Amino acid sequence: MGSVRNATRHSYAVEVYRKTRDLRLTQRLLGHSGPSVTQVYASLLDDDVRRGVGMVWA
Repeated sequence: MGSVRNATRHSYAVEVYRKTRDLRLTQRLLGHSGPSVTQVYASLLDDDVRRGVGMVWA
């Protein structure tokens, strides 16, 4: 059950950050004490962008 909860939480965080690009808001909604944990979501989206650009120019 924990993995479903974690997956749901992760999906929520990614969507919040994707739509707002507000790391501080995402951090507060998830209850993270500092930005370092929340920055994982920003880096995941950066990876998506790099992969998408690579697909366009491949």
